[in-house]
Amino acid sequence: MKSNNRYLAVFGSLAMLVSGNALAEQDSVRIVKTPGFSALPVLVMEHDKLFEKHLEKRGLEGVTVEWQRISGGALVNDAVLAGNVDIASGGIGPLATIWSKTKGTALEVKGIGGVTSQPINLNCRNPEIKSITDLNDSEKIALPAVKVSIQAVMLQMASAQEHGMDDYTKYDRYTVSMPSADAIPTLLSGTGAITCHMAAEPHHTIEVSSQKVHTVFNTYEVLGGPHNISLAYTTSRFREENPNIYGAYVDALKEAQQYVTSNKKRASEIYVSMNKEALTAPEIEALLDNENIIFDITPLGTAKTVNFMNQTGALDAKIESWRDMFFPEVHSLNGN
Repeated sequence: MKSNNRYLAVFGSLAMLVSGNALAEQDSVRIVKTPGFSALPVLVMEHDKLFEKHLEKRGLEGVTVEWQRISGGALVNDAVLAGNVDIASGGIGPLATIWSKTKGTALEVKGIGGVTSQPINLNCRNPEIKSITDLNDSEKIALPAVKVSIQAVMLQMASAQEHGMDDYTKYDRYTVSMPSADAIPTLLSGTGAITCHMAAEPHHTIEVSSQKVHTVFNTYEVLGGPHNISLAYTTSRFREENPNIYGAYVDALKEAQQYVTSNKKRASEIYVSMNKEALTAPEIEALLDNENIIFDITPLGTAKTVNFMNQTGALDAKIESWRDMFFPEVHSLNGN
């Protein structure tokens, strides 16, 4: 009997220790969800409460989850630096920028891992534009932000490959800042100044299915393989002070990515229900059969992109390995 009591006492002490560790972490988590197809795993995570599920598994069922919708990498990064957001997601450009800015500080921001990978396509209306070298002063390329968006950076990388680093900005003068929602109808109408668009899915499918445009190149060709179009990231301080919350997010993201890959029909329905989208759920489901669209936590295409941005002066920091910019939980993966 005394032996049993001793075991119960030890067990109770361990339970209190685990509970105490859990309670030492934040009682709420604020997560950014960016709009668009690239955020699909994060949307599934929110819709099916996968983060809450994994928090509960770690004894953190009391932690509340707040989802914030923020558009634009600069605004997301401002929210992270101001302490208004705990976990963010966005493109490699915003992640590289905030990592470079905070590198070596207690707040240093690093990547948790990839969310979605897919190519960005240069779609043009003029049938005479068969390669990047055919672009001329009569062409105008729509992209989210000239010079600084990942679309603009990829265009610069394509230019550097074709003409050398001295001419990496050769095609910048043809670019125009314009949201995709405006670029698509302008491009397809054939009446506006926009003749080309750097488009990712689902906008790429909308454009090419019209048969009014053709694809000149895609960014997988530029980088020589897949690259993340969306990544998750947070501060070193948040990860260190909230290891169980951080771990729950990683587990939830992985589960969401696996779910999207194996349950395409329902994932498409979730996406359409949570986004104002021109395509139907069956059309989104068809996109998920595209082998170029990858839902996996492995960082892809990061080192080449970041070091190019360093070469052009867009970033102060340079990386020796992609692992420099990501937390250890993904270091064993076959990233690049």
